[in-house]
Amino acid sequence: MAEGKKGEQVFTLGARVKYPVTITKLYKKPGDKIEKERPVLQYATTEVNDDFYNYKTGETERVEKTILTDWSAPEDAKLIAWHLKVNDTVDFDMPCMTVEEACTHEIQFQGLCALCGKDMNEVTWANEHRDTERTPINMIHDQTNLKVSRIAAVRAEQALQRRLLKQRKLSLVVDLDQTIIHACIEPTIGEWQQDPRSPNYEAVKEVKSFQLNDEWPRGLARGCWYYIKMRPGLVGFLSRIAELYELHVYTMGTRAYAMNIAKIVDPDQKLFANRVISRDENGSLVAKSLERLFPVSTNMVIIIDDRADVWPRNRPNLIKVMPYDFFKGIGDINSSFLPKRQDVVLTPSPRPVEANGAPRPLAPSPPSGGAKVPALEEIAKTSGGEDTALLKEQSEEQERSLEKQIKDRPLLHLQEALDKKDEEATQDSEDHGDDAGDSRINPRHRLLLDDDNELAFVEQHLTRLHQAFFEEYDAKRNSLLQGRKGNWDEEADTSTVPDVGAVMDRLKADVLVGTTIVLSGLVPLGVDARRSEIGLQVLSFGAELESRISRQVTHLVISSDRPRTQKVRQAARIPSIKIVNQNWLADCLSQWALLDEGPYLVRTTSPPGRRSTANRK
Repeated sequence: MAEGKKGEQVFTLGARVKYPVTITKLYKKPGDKIEKERPVLQYATTEVNDDFYNYKTGETERVEKTILTDWSAPEDAKLIAWHLKVNDTVDFDMPCMTVEEACTHEIQFQGLCALCGKDMNEVTWANEHRDTERTPINMIHDQTNLKVSRIAAVRAEQALQRRLLKQRKLSLVVDLDQTIIHACIEPTIGEWQQDPRSPNYEAVKEVKSFQLNDEWPRGLARGCWYYIKMRPGLVGFLSRIAELYELHVYTMGTRAYAMNIAKIVDPDQKLFANRVISRDENGSLVAKSLERLFPVSTNMVIIIDDRADVWPRNRPNLIKVMPYDFFKGIGDINSSFLPKRQDVVLTPSPRPVEANGAPRPLAPSPPSGGAKVPALEEIAKTSGGEDTALLKEQSEEQERSLEKQIKDRPLLHLQEALDKKDEEATQDSEDHGDDAGDSRINPRHRLLLDDDNELAFVEQHLTRLHQAFFEEYDAKRNSLLQGRKGNWDEEADTSTVPDVGAVMDRLKADVLVGTTIVLSGLVPLGVDARRSEIGLQVLSFGAELESRISRQVTHLVISSDRPRTQKVRQAARIPSIKIVNQNWLADCLSQWALLDEGPYLVRTTSPPGRRSTANRK
């Protein structure tokens, strides 16, 4: 803190002075102490009266009058230098002196200087600006009232980077909902946990629960139970990744919600500690931004999130994770606080795993063709400040969504539909005399399946990215230190830090290089595919993206819900085009690999007069 107690500040004459003025006296010289609201210089102004009536002559005449005015210091300080001298004429507001302040007020809390205790909102005739303007940056996770100056922020971030470099770590910002956990408030989950006869009993054994007993949520949902399922392998994933990254939580859920999730995921506070930011501290009601935590540099920060569109300013830093959807059809219970999804949500197909549960090794990426990654445009801007109307609208939508879950019980009805199919199948077997065993009852199918292994691939990407970053950092550093003495700790220097976003761009750009892709049924009508969420992902992985079928196209990716579009008919006439379902693209993007198209090929009907065949490689 001591470093921020002294510093230079330039004072101007201010907008209240009636220019032009002439400097007539300087009461202080460099090295002198100046006191707040005590005169430090004198200036002269000239008042002109064109209608002055002279009683002696009885005529109106022009009169000029010189007025001398003292200008007082806005702060207690030590004068370092004058930027004016006696007899100077000043025509507009300009710097008049440089001083060394007793306190720079670089850290402020709730309008008070945290260093000297001064009220930062004070405005006097000698000080036209609130000192709160000196600290525009909020970079503390759980404190929106604690703000710092840009100089202090730079100093803090450089210290953070030096510490992480010595530890050989990067920063990882982790989203919660549908990224590392899935949440719902459907009461049926609690009932299944108490019923060993339920086909979902084993699946919900590890589901955790908590209540929010504050004023949120309200209405029917007040006091409801939140049921939380951690993504498979989460505990091990976080423990291993914490050796390479310093972990932060960033969620659009409320702080009470976020802290309850943190207790479940990290009960001993060894992974995230107090590095948790929620929508209550975000500063925006519609988007997330790394600048909230890292206002100066994001060169050492990576994000994992199932939504890319909520990070409009930080897409190069994002690893997009496939949404975790354990509670079928529930989605993100905090989605009312996020922009509406505009694209079809790609979900990967079930993946083969080794005997130990780990995913099979990724397919090798094709050799780099030196393709250039198209620049990613900002598709939205973070809105700052508190929008009361929007907050009310989002809160009301959240209440309706939670109440609907409690009243409609969608999971219960989906399981009942499965049970009905099982009963019909059993009855059909009995009617046909099939041997169904002693009980002659087919086993009940369970709704909830826990076959997701997305985190295993995310861990591979993060490990590979960490290695590539530090290889580049070491190369730059070694080049800088050639011929110099010193050890690593003493020389750790932020000047050689690569941009981890650029490093990741290079890794991703090799994945689909050499492919030319057309999308069908995956982008809403009227939306430019290149600006759509899926389109931006495809481009970032090195593919070319076209809107029309031609012989240059290598892949037509279609929605399984719309297998017979005009583009499909056109592509079927060109044998070199591989027509695949959306799972091929989802798996390529998830695994960072150009996968074999065989399991994903779509059978098409040939044009009239041609033999009907399956689309082949």
